[in-house]
Amino acid sequence: MSTPSLQRPVALALACCLNLNAAQASLVENFESYAPGSFPAAAWLDAASFQPTPPGYPAVSVPSARVVSTGDALGQATQALQLADALGSARGIYTVDGVAPLKTVQSDVRVLRYSNGDPAVAPAWLDTPFSLGFMAANPGASPFANLYISSSTRSWHLFYDGVFAADPSGIDDYDLGLAADLERWYTASLSYDTVHRSLRAQVNDTASGQVLRISTFQYADNGLVDLFDATMAWGLEGSATLPPQPGQATLANIAQFDNIIITGNRVPEPASAALVLAALLALGSAPRRRTRRRQD
Repeated sequence: MSTPSLQRPVALALACCLNLNAAQASLVENFESYAPGSFPAAAWLDAASFQPTPPGYPAVSVPSARVVSTGDALGQATQALQLADALGSARGIYTVDGVAPLKTVQSDVRVLRYSNGDPAVAPAWLDTPFSLGFMAANPGASPFANLYISSSTRSWHLFYDGVFAADPSGIDDYDLGLAADLERWYTASLSYDTVHRSLRAQVNDTASGQVLRISTFQYADNGLVDLFDATMAWGLEGSATLPPQPGQATLANIAQFDNIIITGNRVPEPASAALVLAALLALGSAPRRRTRRRQD
């Protein structure tokens, strides 16, 4: 039995839509499939290996984070990723997941200990137990966009380092005015949108689901899509040096991360977009052709 002329373009359009939906990438990580004490190597790279330790800074041994047994926001047994108790320029995980015009990363986080650096010695963004966001996979490249907790202010910040920063220094750092309490689980998410040229940060209380802060920041340039090809969740003590200098951190930040979700929408390839357009045109013309036959 032949397919009616109207059904052929319908099937074609549906197939195109399915292909476009397949372009939506995601990664969901709850660390339950790993043995306690191990590094989640199946899906992640170690932040400590992202770039060589700068001269004069403490070197972090790999792995810089391990899966641990702990309790979630409701006191139930769970597994999470915990930063190693060691000073360093980067400890945690990242993944090279490609560029996309729209991308979101979400994670639960609990700070167990803050570093002891003097806030007067270094900027707020240099010492953090938790930094969640996007970066270029090339270690020497820029930008970074992160929702992070500052050890010096013990509050949530939005950080942007790159050629599109509003500040002439190339670094934008916004204190969101929300305290980050020790031993409290938060759910943090950061999104970038190259269509509207914006970053959107949200922090919830994990146990209750209460929205604690939503902040959106606009940027003038659309170049984010060409640079953010990696997603990260890590901590660091950027103010730490060897030997320690007065006021700089000598105690490492420790935090736990859990339930990380990454989603990204990719732009359809030109061929796919053209196929959708052809199908829609066919859908519009088919009823008219059938109407003319009836009139004849």
